[in-house]
Amino acid sequence: MSDPIAQAIGLQGYATPHEGIGGIIKARVTDFRVEEIATPVHHDNRGRFTVAKITLTNWETNRFCNQLSAKLRIPRNRVFFAGTKDKRAVTSQLFVIDAPMNKVAEVELPDVEIEVLGRTHQKIGFGNHRGNRFTIVVRGCCHPDGTPMTDEEAMPKSSASRTTWKPRWADSDSRTGLDRSDLARAARSPRTLDATWSTKIGNRP
Repeated sequence: MSDPIAQAIGLQGYATPHEGIGGIIKARVTDFRVEEIATPVHHDNRGRFTVAKITLTNWETNRFCNQLSAKLRIPRNRVFFAGTKDKRAVTSQLFVIDAPMNKVAEVELPDVEIEVLGRTHQKIGFGNHRGNRFTIVVRGCCHPDGTPMTDEEAMPKSSASRTTWKPRWADSDSRTGLDRSDLARAARSPRTLDATWSTKIGNRP
């Protein structure tokens, strides 16, 4: 691999042979959206646990769980979820919480939306989901020589580069929200490309 930036961060190869579209992801928090594809949870009105779909904006998952459990005055280990999501993003996923539905519905935290779905006897744990659906805005798409790329040029290239499995070579930083501006090169154009990916990233099908 001849790209010095890729070499500097330890990237040994790409999942596809395609040229790519350049540009930057996560220029804004709302540029990166993650929707969990949940495994169905059996609802039971007599269930012990509350099931909620929770949307977070720019929240690290474990930090949110700490804040949620403090608000509910329950131990942190009584909040269950299938996996951590990207911090610098808008994320939606299921939580199973050992607390009354009305108490969960009353929780107020900044940039948090809580939709109570019902009750269940069923806990969920890491990996109890089918995958994640990503909606990604890529800004400043460009050709290898740095010249701006139009939407009409970029969309076919992004479609050709999609795969059902990609290595999580930047996983730790994406989850903790650390700034790694060297992961992508800026182009001179402010043009925006919207690309919706329905794929599992980092999970074999």
